[in-house]
Amino acid sequence: MTFIRVLFVFWVFVISGCASVDSQKEGLAMSSVCCKAYADMPVAKLAVEGTQINFGPSDPVFQFPLGRSRFRTFELPAKLNPGSTLVVNALGQAGNVYTKDGSWAPYFHPAVTFLDNEKIATSTYTEKSPTVPPDSCVSLFRCGVALISVPIPSAAKFVVIHTPFDAVGRTRNELLSGVNPDQTYVINGAYVTLPGHARKLRAIGMATGIVDVRVVNFSVSSDAPVGLATLYVMRPHADPGTPLSPVTYLNGVKVIDLKDGAYTKLYVSPGTYSINTEKGNSINGLGNVPGEFTVSDQGKYFLAFITDGNDSRFPPGTVPISDPKPRQWLVVPEAAAVPALTKMFYIAPETKELRK
Repeated sequence: MTFIRVLFVFWVFVISGCASVDSQKEGLAMSSVCCKAYADMPVAKLAVEGTQINFGPSDPVFQFPLGRSRFRTFELPAKLNPGSTLVVNALGQAGNVYTKDGSWAPYFHPAVTFLDNEKIATSTYTEKSPTVPPDSCVSLFRCGVALISVPIPSAAKFVVIHTPFDAVGRTRNELLSGVNPDQTYVINGAYVTLPGHARKLRAIGMATGIVDVRVVNFSVSSDAPVGLATLYVMRPHADPGTPLSPVTYLNGVKVIDLKDGAYTKLYVSPGTYSINTEKGNSINGLGNVPGEFTVSDQGKYFLAFITDGNDSRFPPGTVPISDPKPRQWLVVPEAAAVPALTKMFYIAPETKELRK
């Protein structure tokens, strides 16, 4: 599909957006309710690596205190560390096309309701009322994305993903920070170029959409084999930068395709390591960001890739191992690294051990 055809398809989506939302809300209001109580809801297990939900018009409907909504109910993982977090990320749908007058960015406003062992609701959080502030649309990379990050209550055994009924059709304008250059990135598998100099986004809530659900269950472990150190390689979330996924190498060995908001863990022998990166794909514009660091003993080390220059999350004691540019590698103290890691999701490394 050529860029012109992609743009045409998105324009059709934008033009028909209002009618589509109205019909979705009307259809939701008229849909029959599947269950009388939370206990009657169908339940699936929440995968450890996360679950992507594609809410469609045939999904079941429940009468929540926030109004009718399509929903999915999941059993939470059995073993959770204290302070584990549920992260719900509503992905922008095909329609994120910037225009001179603003951009339609349709998405499913997320809400979560926790249930106890008896499937009785204990608490509900929405994009407007998370205990952890949500991301905002501060760059073109993040437009049309709604995010909730909430600690999982100790009594919670199940979680229901849904949306407030009044969020369907709700619009909002959000300022973008600064003036962005033209950006090319992927929307639903299609490459799309968005013009720069954007100042506002017009976002709209939908009754259907795509939602990514993850449990962040991080704890610092000391399970390294004898003679090896534990190395955490992480990528704190930053705007802009979501599509940039540096393929990371230590001493020429591929370790991870380091996605935004992700980390990995591997075991390394003491010694000096060179680090290099390559582009995650052909259009993300990320070149090599080299550096060098030393593992001096069998302790724990935290290596962070930063995409937005100086990062105030990491205090004095943070050691840069590459040139101080907008994209750089840092060795971060454990006390500063752990709070950042508790908000990230885990990706298994390409190699579990690396010996000198």
